[in-house]
Amino acid sequence: MSPADEARSALGYFKGYLDVQLPGDLQELRVNRPPLQDFRAATVISFVAPPDQVIAETCGSVDASVRHVPPVLTGYPTKYMFESVEATVDASDYRTCEKYNSGRQVNILIPKAEGATTYVLLYHQPYR
Repeated sequence: MSPADEARSALGYFKGYLDVQLPGDLQELRVNRPPLQDFRAATVISFVAPPDQVIAETCGSVDASVRHVPPVLTGYPTKYMFESVEATVDASDYRTCEKYNSGRQVNILIPKAEGATTYVLLYHQPYR
């Protein structure tokens, strides 16, 4: 499956709860699916795109406000998801927007610098 098809498949799982759209102008698209462990679904989508487009198109698609403070990357599941895809992220280089709906969560890490990698973390935790 191509990365674009894999991204559509991952985003399709969240359709109706979180209608996440990727920006139209993106490069270096990668889709990683960490082992599920406690999740019903888990996906890390990474790409390079202009930060303004990510804010307008991706954060805008889920109606999430951008927070201009560094994201918290130490808690579960964020830390686990980055470790599973072997990504090292310096929180001070990012701002974030996120949305939660019916156990489904999207965290979008938007780089402050042009040409840096954007991360979209999608996961669905079961109710306990």
